[in-house]
Amino acid sequence: VQSELPPLKNNEERPIIANWPNSVSQPMSKPQIRDEFWKDLIQNPGKWWDNRSDKRNAKAPDFKHKETGEVLWMTSSPSWVQSELPPLKNNEERPIIANWPNSVSQPMSKPQIRDEFWKDLIQNPGKWWDNRSDKRNAKAPDFKHKETGEVLWMTSSPSWVQSELPPLK
Repeated sequence: VQSELPPLKNNEERPIIANWPNSVSQPMSKPQIRDEFWKDLIQNPGKWWDNRSDKRNAKAPDFKHKETGEVLWMTSSPSWVQSELPPLKNNEERPIIANWPNSVSQPMSKPQIRDEFWKDLIQNPGKWWDNRSDKRNAKAPDFKHKETGEVLWMTSSPSWVQSELPPLK
């Protein structure tokens, strides 16, 4: 394949950021480009999704640009970035349930949060869709909250849940 490709032009040998972030395009090295993205994150945090507190996969990016889709990971951030970023708020360090289910919010561990969702399902079954009998995909959730979109799978339910659930229709 390499032999069939046309030769690179000078400005293609190094990546160029075209008007990003609103500057004159100049050939830049990869570290320079990465620094520009980090600078844009610091200067325009509203243009980026901050995923640090709710990553479901450790390999997912910490930040994603809302328009361009550019992604950034804290593990590859320049040394100066950490001190420039706003700290995670206490309620972002550990998930909380905000008024869910209609109680005062307290930081909770993931197992505690899961238990609260299961308790809500048992106490308020009308607020949840029960997908157990008509799942088209085995990986689909068994229950989904009608308002919040929270999902639950029987395979990860606490031991007490099975006896509390209404029978399948």
